[in-house]
Amino acid sequence: MLISFSTRNYRSFRDQATLDLRSPGGAAAGAKPWDGNVQAVAGLYGANASGKTTFFNAILSMAQQVAQSYRRSAVVGEPFAFDSTSRDQPTEFSATFIAADGVCYAYGFGVLNGKVDAEWAERYTTARPTTLFQRDGQSFKYGAALKGANKAVERTVQPSALYLSAAAAAGHEGLAPLSNWFSQRLRAFPAGGHGSLLGHVLDSLAKDAARRGRLEGMLVRADLGLAGLDLTKRDLSEVERSQLLRADAALRALTGQDVSIDLSAADWEAHGVHRFAGQDWQLPLDLESDGTRAMLCHAFVVDEALRAGATIVFDEVDTSLHPLLVRELVLTFREQRFNPLQAQLVFTTHDVSLMEAGYGNGSQLGRDEVWLVQKDAASGRSTLAALADYSPRARDNLARRYLSGRYGGVPEPMDLVDPVLV
Repeated sequence: MLISFSTRNYRSFRDQATLDLRSPGGAAAGAKPWDGNVQAVAGLYGANASGKTTFFNAILSMAQQVAQSYRRSAVVGEPFAFDSTSRDQPTEFSATFIAADGVCYAYGFGVLNGKVDAEWAERYTTARPTTLFQRDGQSFKYGAALKGANKAVERTVQPSALYLSAAAAAGHEGLAPLSNWFSQRLRAFPAGGHGSLLGHVLDSLAKDAARRGRLEGMLVRADLGLAGLDLTKRDLSEVERSQLLRADAALRALTGQDVSIDLSAADWEAHGVHRFAGQDWQLPLDLESDGTRAMLCHAFVVDEALRAGATIVFDEVDTSLHPLLVRELVLTFREQRFNPLQAQLVFTTHDVSLMEAGYGNGSQLGRDEVWLVQKDAASGRSTLAALADYSPRARDNLARRYLSGRYGGVPEPMDLVDPVLV
């Protein structure tokens, strides 16, 4: 369960920006699912180019560096570019979370010029933190509470790799709850990212009949016109598989990144099943609408999160999805009966109907669940603020006041077309 996430000096966020999911007065150290201390949903709003995707990318960057920095011997900081001092300061990331062992941890690091400037980890069993380790460049200190092969891991850590990443590779049991939370309980999906996920989804559904049944039920209830999915094993020839492997290697060489072609996507022929006049008809999945494929991948991710109590972060959650489907997605995470482990949904969006009191069955987002991203036109700096900081009244129509500019986070467009050119 994510308690809070902060970043500083990352792209347009020069100053510290913090998403704090604790309810007012909540205590992170003792938080349990649905005890009222931590929010299950958070929606980030803002004008185009305000910094919403940048904040999403900060979360994604932190998770990827924990997972990959030791293997790749690379860490990345992207400092604020529009002043003369920020480039000489570290980019910082930190997160506080409840891990699978039920304990609250805090972890963070700073990156400067391709090297780890600082790194630290703490554990909360009371309101006061217990230090696990602290790092200043290549100088390491360990708290008495951290048991395990601390020094052995230290000897393997390069300046361009995180200690937590190295500890995960070495199987350091004392830090496993932290590294496992980033790898197993935090999922970040970019806008339109369902295309790259689809192959994995199909491969997983073909191997897990129970999960396939749950997802087919979601698709039917989403009123997409589907009665089910048909998956048929496709045996690739040696020539086809060899061509895919060569393309995969070329993609890695071209980008210089640890990316790959999802070969599992080529293993299955997928069709959507449509039922008309008592007869089933099949349509290749690549001919289904983009919204249908997006909903399939969203349903897969949601199913995974609900069963693990994970935190999922979507950039532009409403991409290719109807607003009513997005509302149902939010409702699923807000309701304990659907979400007993309190999986969390954090997302960026422009869909103001989610906080429209007079729309559908009322607002799906409360004042504590809405966050606003703004960019200062004079300096290029982005900021993140809770809508609750503006103290809206219970009877306020949040959507209407947001669109009118009462809370900020909206564009101030001039005429989009120059009248001289018309």
